[in-house]
Amino acid sequence: MVATACVVMVVFARQAEAQSFDLTAFLDKADHATAQYQSTFKNLTAEEQKTFDYFRADGSLDESRKIKSVFIIYQSPKTHLVAEFRNVTEFNGKNVSRSDSSIARFFAKLAHADSSTEEISRLRKEGNRFDGKSESYGMTLIQAFVLNRFFRPFFEFQVVGRERIEDRDVIVVEYHQTKPTLSIKANATDDERKAEPSGISFDTELPDRFRPTNPRLHGKLWLDAETGQLWRNEFDVTIQPAPREQPIVSSSFALEYRSSEFGILLPKRLSSIGYRFSSKNGRDLERTKAATKTFEYSKFSKSDSEIKDVKTTN
Repeated sequence: MVATACVVMVVFARQAEAQSFDLTAFLDKADHATAQYQSTFKNLTAEEQKTFDYFRADGSLDESRKIKSVFIIYQSPKTHLVAEFRNVTEFNGKNVSRSDSSIARFFAKLAHADSSTEEISRLRKEGNRFDGKSESYGMTLIQAFVLNRFFRPFFEFQVVGRERIEDRDVIVVEYHQTKPTLSIKANATDDERKAEPSGISFDTELPDRFRPTNPRLHGKLWLDAETGQLWRNEFDVTIQPAPREQPIVSSSFALEYRSSEFGILLPKRLSSIGYRFSSKNGRDLERTKAATKTFEYSKFSKSDSEIKDVKTTN
């Protein structure tokens, strides 16, 4: 009887805790923490190891690319744009480092870019030149856009557990998109892009006849119980074109962060799985894995002063 009473008391305690927990206020705190991340995550550097595996339609490995870089979160001295810069040093074991003078010339040209769009274009081209069939850019810059107050009305959130990460109490929050928004796209039609040019896009290999795709997101957030900072974000993107009765996963993401000396949690390991779709009869979709991509980071530090001087060279 005593053991039973203890179990009942624990259940009541957990129920009371859940009832007293203000999830909306906690999500507000987490949203503020992601904003702090974006404002603090600049002029930092780390070693980056990218591994891109591309697969054939039959599921066999077609190509594997391993790319090492000096990774820098660059802030433009002219436009204050924050972007990713990769000084690629090694590709599949081969030294591909650029000379110091070559890097200096690159940043000199970057300083004369006519717009932030041109700056981004040049940074992407330089850092992604060994990516292969497809490129990925900007995954470190945004942690969890679903926490933003603009996106939250399109989702349902629920606390599903508590865990410990690096000796910290962590609250696990599940989220599920319940309403469509053109600010979240997947292989959008021309009309959809015209109606809402901005937002987040998760494109994949898909025949045009299966658009619009009706995308949805579903995932989990591991949020620091005290600060609201993000330790992990795992989510799937699903599509459900008109012929399909059930949604199907088109891409998956897992973003992991670690503690740092800068007051924010910084990228540790980011990964994604992308799928391709085909159709033999024009009605049924066949899905195969197209690519897996992994980004791994060493401990971040402040960018070297010499790199900063090169950036502002005219």
